[in-house]
Amino acid sequence: MKFSFNNREVLVFGVVGVAATVAHYVIAKSVNSAFGISIFWCNLVGFLCAFSVSYFGHYHLSFRSDAPHLKALPKFGFTALLGFLVNNAVLVVLVWGAGEERIWFIAIAMVFSAGTVFTVSKFWSFANHGAPKA
Repeated sequence: MKFSFNNREVLVFGVVGVAATVAHYVIAKSVNSAFGISIFWCNLVGFLCAFSVSYFGHYHLSFRSDAPHLKALPKFGFTALLGFLVNNAVLVVLVWGAGEERIWFIAIAMVFSAGTVFTVSKFWSFANHGAPKA
C-alpha cells in the first residue's frame, strides 16, 4: 500500500468537504432555529443529511474510487461515523468549557474531524484496488 497524497486529491477533498460541511451546518442551524432543540440533536440531523454529499463527492471526485458501492459505502459509513464521533467529542469539550451550547461550535467541531475522515477515507474507505481512473 502506497501512502502518498497528491495536491488534486487534497484540493478536491477540501471542496467536497466544504460542500458537505456547509450542508451539515446550514441544516443543523435551521433545525436549531426552527425547533430550538439541543445542538447535539441538530448536529446529528445535519450529519445525516450531509452524508450523501460527502459519500458521492468523495467516491467520484476526491478519490475517483473504483471500489464497488456495496464495499465502499459501508466502509465510508464507518469512516463518517468515526468522524462524527470525533466531531461530537470536540463539541462536548466546547460546550463543557463554555458552560453553554452555541450553534457555531458545530463548525469548529467539523474542522477537527476533517483530518480523520480524509485519512481513513483515502487509505481504507475508497482505496482503489485496481488501476487509478483517468
